[in-house]
Amino acid sequence: MKFKVGDKVRVRKDLRANTFYSGVWFSNAMGFYRDKIITIERISKYHDREVYHSQNWNWGADMLEPVEDEKNIIKFCPDLTTKEEVKAILIGSGDYTRPLLHACIKEKCVAYKNGMCMKYDTEVE
Repeated sequence: MKFKVGDKVRVRKDLRANTFYSGVWFSNAMGFYRDKIITIERISKYHDREVYHSQNWNWGADMLEPVEDEKNIIKFCPDLTTKEEVKAILIGSGDYTRPLLHACIKEKCVAYKNGMCMKYDTEVE
């Protein structure tokens, strides 16, 4: 089994429309997903081949490539994030809440050490 349910994979960007890959048809409409990351939702067997299901499409193993684990880097500190209530200016638009994101304060924070946030165990940009 090349991939398993829950894996994040990238749809290859060099796929040609109206072509079979691993016995699965790659259509024009599927071209939207080229070079995009999708998550495997289900796996089935078809003529001794694995067919991966995601985004309501069937994907062959040759259409997908594994996604390397991206580093966990934070730009905004979750502890400094707040929200703001915004009142409607126009009739019919309604009030809403929007998040206010604040960058990490780095050396001023007690959890920051050597480019890492010790509280969230992540690198800081």
